[in-house]
Amino acid sequence: MKFWKIIETAPEAAAARSWQQWLDGPNLDAMPHHFNSATMVGLLRTGRRVDHLPCEKCGCNHRVQEQGGRFAGICECGKACEYMRLSAADVSEWQLNLKSLGKAVARDLGFAPILEEMGLNRTIQIALHGIECLPIILTIQPNQESFRNLACQLVARLPEGFILLAPTRRFLDDHSLMLLEQANAKFFDLESNLLRIWSNGRFQVRISGEKLFSSYSRPTVEPASGNETGRMGHVVSDIHKKLSAVESGVGEMLRRVNESQAPLTTPAVSVEGKAANTTTAAAGETNSTAVLPSPRYLLRRGAGLWRVVFEGMEGEIEFGRGISLVAYLLFNPPLGGLHGTELAKLALAQEVVQEASLGAEGDSTLHLIWERAKECKAVSQNPDASEVEKAEAMAELEQLAEARKVTRANSEGGADKQVRAVRRAIDRLIDKLREAKDRKNDPNPSLRAFGEHLHKYLRIPSARFSGDRRSRARAGAAGRFTYERPDGIIWEE
Repeated sequence: MKFWKIIETAPEAAAARSWQQWLDGPNLDAMPHHFNSATMVGLLRTGRRVDHLPCEKCGCNHRVQEQGGRFAGICECGKACEYMRLSAADVSEWQLNLKSLGKAVARDLGFAPILEEMGLNRTIQIALHGIECLPIILTIQPNQESFRNLACQLVARLPEGFILLAPTRRFLDDHSLMLLEQANAKFFDLESNLLRIWSNGRFQVRISGEKLFSSYSRPTVEPASGNETGRMGHVVSDIHKKLSAVESGVGEMLRRVNESQAPLTTPAVSVEGKAANTTTAAAGETNSTAVLPSPRYLLRRGAGLWRVVFEGMEGEIEFGRGISLVAYLLFNPPLGGLHGTELAKLALAQEVVQEASLGAEGDSTLHLIWERAKECKAVSQNPDASEVEKAEAMAELEQLAEARKVTRANSEGGADKQVRAVRRAIDRLIDKLREAKDRKNDPNPSLRAFGEHLHKYLRIPSARFSGDRRSRARAGAAGRFTYERPDGIIWEE
């Protein structure tokens, strides 16, 4: 997707206005708000301000000038470009943090992030793959030459193999590919595998990392006779395999306990130390691995769909705001209720933007608007005023004109709008689930049962919730949401 092309071509640090133009430009994967999503996966504010901004028309750099807490971009190329009206947020500097981006990439590919600096330009280890612990390395290089130099350095450092990730394939030439193949290294581009970034900062994954890298592993080399180093290498490898098997067994046991919610029972032991009520295995034989039961309650996000298991019945739900909001409540049931704005922030990474209101009820406010408009008009017509002051005065006049139109209107706050949007998204999801049908147009029992569960234990409590189960408020008035999980139900993610 174009997101990765921009990440690869953009400078390490730039103004917020520039990042927004690059990431939220027209026809960018038909998906707005990439800038907000990027801030959740590694685009961080540095705390500095930029000195220059690229002009949106002529392409030259405009000098950022501050006067009285206001900013403007002044053209210095001689093409008589218009002044750029800027805010403090526009000129704040943002930088791509490779560690944060690598952590997000590893997470969504299905690996535990293991970050390690390598001392190489814009290159970092983000995870390990397989029993061989192959390093998974993420790099962002600005051109073909720097990518080739990086490949040479990695091959020299890691001759036993590694996995190299980059935003796109455009810098991978034949020379670099030959170097990687000689070192048993494999290259994958993120553009082909992390297809889209959602508004909550998660990537849509085409295929999991384990499946993507399954065909690649470090070759096994038999040690020569008498080669103690090779023999020790095999011993270490065997130890790693045994440890991995033990960890896998422990993990399966814990998952089984969580799914069944049955207490662990220990067989009674006699004085001789033998377990009663157990059968003795034949000598030399080992017990086979028990088959784990399927989970009864599961809600898991996949590639393009959510998988739901309710009372052992499976179903699929398409991506949407409603299921993301519901999933957060199911996995994090709020004891005191969660306000809609906070829920949207946590589940969808959407914060309310409180716009400054220049108008209010009453003639007194209209009078204040009128007086301020006269002051701004006088500044715009004052020959002694600077160009920055005139530009800011004209911008404020436009805001005052808009404020005057809405002065007598009963304006609704951004928080109220967001609460209603959250409630509407949840209601639509529940209503859709309660009437869900399968591909044969027959009632879908799993989704309908899940919908009835949400209606009873999420929608109804949220509609009447006001902070205490004993105190009830008018339906929908509190703006808070909750999930009253029944006993015996544990959701697995």
